Amino acid sequence: MITFKLPTLAVLFTTMLLTVSMLWSCNSTKSKNKETVDSHFIYSELIVSLKKEVDIDVLFNEFKSYKLAKKKAINARMGLWLLTYDTDKIDPKKMLKKIRAFEGVVNAEFNKNLTGRE
Repeated sequence: MITFKLPTLAVLFTTMLLTVSMLWSCNSTKSKNKETVDSHFIYSELIVSLKKEVDIDVLFNEFKSYKLAKKKAINARMGLWLLTYDTDKIDPKKMLKKIRAFEGVVNAEFNKNLTGRE
């Protein structure tokens, strides 16, 4: 039979209570942060950096079924483009994954809404 002294039992109980409250707090913070962060993304727009030797038209031809199009050349000489596509044709996260997997793409990310300082 295991017997606990009162201080040991109190420490054990306090530790368990703190652990549970920290886990609960972390989970609720994650969901709040996710909602906040997700609202900043523009899922129909991708900022894409291409290797210098890759022609942007090759990318458009590869993803024409998703209506991939150029919205703006951020810096064409450096291969940095703002692109749009039809989010009704493909889930945004899948599209981002496909673009990133394309051989000529250096980096890709969703565009973001920015707000000025108050």
